[in-house]
Amino acid sequence: MRMSRVLMCLLLPLLVLSGCSQKKNSSDNGNSVAAVGFVRIVNTVADSPALTATVATASAGSIGFREATSLGQQTPGATTVDVTYVDPISQATVKLFTAVPITVTANHIANLILKGTMAAPTSQVVDTTVDTLTATQAQVQFVNATSAAGNLDIFLTEFSASLTGATPSATLNTGVASTTVKITAANTLRLRVRPVGATTVIYDSASFPIVAAARRLIVVTETFGPDPAAVGTLVAGDATTLALPNTVAKGGVRVLNAIPDQVSVSETLTDRAAATTIGAANTVLPQNTLTPLTVLMPTSVSVHTVAASDAALTFDSSAFTLLEDALQTIVLAGTSISPRRQAAAIITSDRRPIKTNSRFQFVNAARASTNTVDVYFVDPAHTLESTGTASLTNLSFLSNGTTLLTPNRFDIYVTTPGSKSVIVGPTRVTSEGGKSYLLVLNESSSGGEPLFLTVIDDTNAVPAP
Repeated sequence: MRMSRVLMCLLLPLLVLSGCSQKKNSSDNGNSVAAVGFVRIVNTVADSPALTATVATASAGSIGFREATSLGQQTPGATTVDVTYVDPISQATVKLFTAVPITVTANHIANLILKGTMAAPTSQVVDTTVDTLTATQAQVQFVNATSAAGNLDIFLTEFSASLTGATPSATLNTGVASTTVKITAANTLRLRVRPVGATTVIYDSASFPIVAAARRLIVVTETFGPDPAAVGTLVAGDATTLALPNTVAKGGVRVLNAIPDQVSVSETLTDRAAATTIGAANTVLPQNTLTPLTVLMPTSVSVHTVAASDAALTFDSSAFTLLEDALQTIVLAGTSISPRRQAAAIITSDRRPIKTNSRFQFVNAARASTNTVDVYFVDPAHTLESTGTASLTNLSFLSNGTTLLTPNRFDIYVTTPGSKSVIVGPTRVTSEGGKSYLLVLNESSSGGEPLFLTVIDDTNAVPAP
């Protein structure tokens, strides 16, 4: 389904450039010459919420991280761009970039690349010429908008092409843009990136098309998966933005022990395909603690658990498939007294910090809970009864849910589904912007009720790039 959306977006007949130039010699192949220029804003600010861009006095729209605005037609000359966001606490509109100067040139695209962090934002203007194209050609331009990836070789090739002896489509250091490049339009293109002088590819896209007469800005960005060497990309068209996956990015896996009736368990994580142990073998894992993160290529894994109190009490999980460029946690829950009552599930966490939000990921590790639970986050100035709807609903045993909230003090309540009958709570948490919290609904130390909620600050599970 993911690839079908990718193909749908890229195959749309994006005729913004030719449509805007109907005043002079309009044609269907993108070769018309317009007496106007165009502006595009690209958001690569690492910890940004959705940003709103204004060119002069006209809104250019809202852009999330690794997104771009549609091309906006502009009269040639000097203009400015303001970029704002809404402070979630005060609800005031805050300017992140104020009156950034750009010059719009006829038959050119002025690309304003927003970079850095919310605390230290920077910007870069990249000029794109609107080249004359034949009926089979497309136009691409590359930008290295990473902060620390260094000098990169970027290859845009047919999918099956070898990189051995290949000449890069562009070689760009951090903050550098290429000139425009004409390519032959194709349906099975492949984007690969590697550090200059290296043979290891740190970014490899899935197959994707660039259609004839298309003009694409390809931006290399930060990524927030566990692989410290990986980068991300975005492909900006006239009216759409595409974030392609990184098929060579490593994933990260760890284990959370939520088994209630043991002081600790011994766990061994195994790569089933290679039949090797991942990380340290026979790791002693106290309740509500996590093993260190292990970073590896996607594979099939399982966990072998031994109760600290009795080596005969063991549990082997089913196989779990790890994902590329993702942090995943295998949660162990249930009771070791009866292995048939023990269970495991794997959950995936979003690692990108957002300065204006706190991220809460809740996992129901209590078999003794009702069939499902709801989770409320209540401002201490209010009561549970006066709070409207739950932030997370209908979470069954070993299921999980995530919500982004304005940084605040919260009283967290876990209730029976569809009601405000309290199972656990209130548990007081003071959250901070840019942080991630893992909330674990646990059984009591002997198994069963009363249940309790464990709050884990999960912000630094994966260091930011």
